Amino acid sequence: MAKTKKEEKPSVEVIQHETESKEIATVNTGIGLNSKGVILKTYDDLAKFSEVVFKSGLAPKSFTSAAAVMIAIQMGMEVNLSPLMAIQNIAVINGIPSIYGDAMKALVVSSNENEYIREYFEGTPYHDDFAAVCVSKRKGQQETIEKFSVADAKKAGLWSKEGTWQKYPKRMLKFRARSFNLRDNYSDLLHGMKAAEEILDYSINDNNHTNNVSVKKSGSTKMRDNMSQMPPEDETDYEEVK
Repeated sequence: MAKTKKEEKPSVEVIQHETESKEIATVNTGIGLNSKGVILKTYDDLAKFSEVVFKSGLAPKSFTSAAAVMIAIQMGMEVNLSPLMAIQNIAVINGIPSIYGDAMKALVVSSNENEYIREYFEGTPYHDDFAAVCVSKRKGQQETIEKFSVADAKKAGLWSKEGTWQKYPKRMLKFRARSFNLRDNYSDLLHGMKAAEEILDYSINDNNHTNNVSVKKSGSTKMRDNMSQMPPEDETDYEEVK
């Protein structure tokens, strides 16, 4: 009886990635995977992955090129976000990388530096004294309190603006108080990134806040459209400001 030749499988190099809970083997083809997401080992890996993400339509509409996707992923790596999480939470506004307010809070809470973050509102709803309050405490430091009121929003020319400030006033006040507090107290964790909601307001109102970078209407419009779709935290956020 004739013996059939056993088919030889091509050899591959296997790398063991250590995680907190287990080790996961991946084939050394450049781009790998583990329980935390995609592993990009080289610049070429980053470029290829960014191109794939951009062409797939997975990236938010505000990303107008694969290069913008690359910037977001690189900035995400700086603050320990996985590539896919970075794409969803890093916004590139007029070439300035920024991070959405919810992701900013998540990064701080998940760090070993934060003891607590508390957020609430005070004052008469939608009067000048109505304010979002963000209280945070970093280990080894004093508790800090940051407020952003309706009066502050009016002074900055934000309160009467159409769009997210009219649709979700409480949420926008909260984002601004949170951004000021966390950027001041956790600048090393955030690598100096501002909240996307804050940068977008600056790009619309005052080009000087964006280091004199010219504002591209198409990019700002797309970003505003994305933000206008964000879900409110409660039904009161739907109320129109009168």
